[in-house]
Amino acid sequence: MSNMTPFFCAERMERMNELRIWVTGAHGKLGQNLVSYLSENEYMVLPTDQEVDVCRLEEVMHYGESQRPDVIINCAAITGISKCERHELDAYKVNTLGARNMALVAQRIHAKLIQISTDDVFQGENDQKLNEFEKPQPTTVYGKSKLAGEEFIKELYPKHIIIRSSWLYGNQPGNFLYDLFKQVVNNQQVEVSKEQFSSPTSVLSLCKVIEVLMNGNEYGLFHASCEGQCSRYEFARRALEIAGYSPDHVISGHNEYGQTGNFVLENLMLKMTDIYTMPSWQDDLKNFIEQIKGDLNEKEEV
Repeated sequence: MSNMTPFFCAERMERMNELRIWVTGAHGKLGQNLVSYLSENEYMVLPTDQEVDVCRLEEVMHYGESQRPDVIINCAAITGISKCERHELDAYKVNTLGARNMALVAQRIHAKLIQISTDDVFQGENDQKLNEFEKPQPTTVYGKSKLAGEEFIKELYPKHIIIRSSWLYGNQPGNFLYDLFKQVVNNQQVEVSKEQFSSPTSVLSLCKVIEVLMNGNEYGLFHASCEGQCSRYEFARRALEIAGYSPDHVISGHNEYGQTGNFVLENLMLKMTDIYTMPSWQDDLKNFIEQIKGDLNEKEEV
């Protein structure tokens, strides 16, 4: 079985951080960005995806024992509400059994384990912000399978960090903002729900807080989403305005991204420990669009 080659900046190898970091789900939306971010910041990254099946304990153990990473960041997941409902067994295998297996290998090799989770562990019927001490009540297979993964990790291995984020966006196909801009460039109208509320968070902002927690001494559950809240409808219109498009391309309607309800996370543990401050969703969005403007121009030329 072949493994993906570790990424690093050869010209800065002498200053490379000594931490060996295993990133699972390295081909996913977060995984791709996290591998790039950590590599650019001189970490030795061990990225794996399908070549090490997180659902198979023997594969996980073999890779972990042979590579001996200091940190494991589990980004492997089946996401999407409707996809998980259609493929319930697969969702539980990856999101629950996979998380359990990562806890077991982390325990075996004494690595720090960082598990990426979601705001979908909540029901979405509370009007208040949801902090780490609120009782999760997921209503979807996705939320239930991710929560079950969290519970396995808490039960099996104390040296863990669980990070819940919300409305994660990046510049890859299948991502909400990517699909939005693609349709707008083609002069299409986009239906977006006014009944979904949360705190949009860019992949870069999540990568930054992952790095801080990875290098710190804190353990346990942390919420990490941008400050403030908005509807998905408001988020989409604001994104178009910043990018220089008419917000009128966005109309109220139904869309496939996420559940209806309030899923606004409160970053209470980050605030109490005073180890990191998340940006506002507005500033985060503005910075993100500034970074991808070249890609937007390419879409217009196609």
